[in-house]
Amino acid sequence: MKNDIYKIGDRFSRSNEFDSLRLFLACCVVNIHVAYLMKNPEYLNFGKIPALSIFVFLSGLLVSESYYYSISILHYTKKRLRRILPAYFTIVFLGGLTLYLINLFSLNRYETSLFALLKYYFFSSIFLDTLYPCIKKIPEGICSQTCAINGSLYTVRYELFFYSILPVIFFVGKKIKFFFPLLSVFSLGALSIYNNYISTDPRLILLLCFLSGVGISMSRGYWMNILKRIKIYSSIRFSLVILITILSGGYIPLFITLPLLTIICLCPTKDPDKDFNAIKFGDLSYGIYLIHWPLIKVLNPLLISSGIPKVFYPMIIIISSALGAIFLYWHIERKFLYRDNHYYIKS
Repeated sequence: MKNDIYKIGDRFSRSNEFDSLRLFLACCVVNIHVAYLMKNPEYLNFGKIPALSIFVFLSGLLVSESYYYSISILHYTKKRLRRILPAYFTIVFLGGLTLYLINLFSLNRYETSLFALLKYYFFSSIFLDTLYPCIKKIPEGICSQTCAINGSLYTVRYELFFYSILPVIFFVGKKIKFFFPLLSVFSLGALSIYNNYISTDPRLILLLCFLSGVGISMSRGYWMNILKRIKIYSSIRFSLVILITILSGGYIPLFITLPLLTIICLCPTKDPDKDFNAIKFGDLSYGIYLIHWPLIKVLNPLLISSGIPKVFYPMIIIISSALGAIFLYWHIERKFLYRDNHYYIKS
């Protein structure tokens, strides 16, 4: 599928901070949901960080390269489905079953049924989990998210939609000169306008973030050469990525944050062998994102009854989610990945 008309140069360097950034964003999402579901105070600036928007931007940035180097649309489609679906369906099944059994044998006698569990499985399997997110009767006046088995799953359908339109974007890119640089400028410009309005549909923001990532990735032939003249210590690169991400929560606008993070993440280091290798235990960010919500639902009553101070709740959930993500990667996700996949790690 590679075509010289894009002139994107080589692949992104393996020495980058994208994996570290994704892992940090996953931890930010956990912190936000711990505060929401466990009535915990928010710490630092995590609640304001646009973690999901940055996640989707990175998806556009990296998946467009995956598409570019795929031998066919079918090969690209298989890679995406193998990457997303095995872990997704595993967490849907285990999360639903675990919460069903807890509700079934709970002393509070929550109203639940096997039919409710099957309905949850059906709607989640077609990525419409928001239509039936719970397996127990929702008390009147209570938001459905409060009882949702996994309130994080709704974003997966957006990811799959973005993946599906990527071939169309590339088709247009072949017909229009300078399409991808223009796409970058247009998407970031639109973000600078719409992201400031509360009434803006968040799905539009996510779409613009994805398009920004695609545009920046496929027009990198215009800007990547600048970075080759710079070399910094890996510890400085890592620290800058974390700092910029934290400052994105209200201090640095999103349309500046996205290209700035891209540049810093790809900035060459003085000794790549000493880079912080966040991927060596597996791709944990996706697993953490999928697993943390049901873990919060399971551990919340146990932590409350244990008397552990709430200040420790986020760290407990993050560590538990990371351990679950390691198991999920090595026993489920890795088995479905192609061996040339960036996230495939040899045992």
